[in-house]
Amino acid sequence: MKTSLLITAFLLITGSSLAGPLVTVTPLDAKSPGLLAGESFEAGMPPSGWYQTTSNQGSTWRIWSNFGYDGSQCAHAPMDIMGEPVDEKLGFHTTYSADEILTFALMTTPAVNGGLRVTVGGDVVFDSSTDWTLFELVWGLVEIDLGQTNHIGETDVDICFHYYGSYAADVFLDLVAIEENPVDVDAAAWGGIKSLFR
Repeated sequence: MKTSLLITAFLLITGSSLAGPLVTVTPLDAKSPGLLAGESFEAGMPPSGWYQTTSNQGSTWRIWSNFGYDGSQCAHAPMDIMGEPVDEKLGFHTTYSADEILTFALMTTPAVNGGLRVTVGGDVVFDSSTDWTLFELVWGLVEIDLGQTNHIGETDVDICFHYYGSYAADVFLDLVAIEENPVDVDAAAWGGIKSLFR
C-alpha cells in the first residue's frame, strides 16, 4: 500500500504516465505460479461459456493433451497440410474496464500464410502472422492492454481467437484470462485477478 501511494505521488508530481504499448510479448521459460488464472482448456472444447465456429473440420480448435503450458492440455488448431483455407473461431463474450489486460500463452509452428488473429469487439488487437517467430515452438505470454481498446465498459464484448489462412502454423493456446493491469497503480495495490466471465 505504501509503495502504491509513493508511486502515485511520483506520477502526480512528475506528470508521468505508466501507459504502455497495446501488446506486450514475454517469453515463458518456466512456469510462474500465480502469474495467470483463467481458462486452461482442461475440461473440453469449447470450454463452458465459450463459443466455437468451424469451417474446416480437420483444422478446427480441439484439445491437445500432454502439451499444455498450464496443466496437461491446451487448445490446438492444426495446420491443414493440403493447404485448404481455415477460418476457425474460438471465443467468449465479456465486459471489461480500462484497468484490465487480456493475457494468454501462445506457441506456434512456422507459418506460411496465416496464423492466429485476436479480436476484441471485432477490432484486431494481435496477429501472429507478423510475429510468429516469437512463438515458434516456444510458449510466450501475450498481454493486450484492454484500456487501449474501443469497447471499455460495454456489455457482451466479443473476444475471439481466430485461426485463419492456408498453410497457417499450428497454433497452441493456453491460460486465457482477463486480469487487472499490474501497471495500473490501483490495480497493483489491490492485486488479484478478476473473473473471466461476468
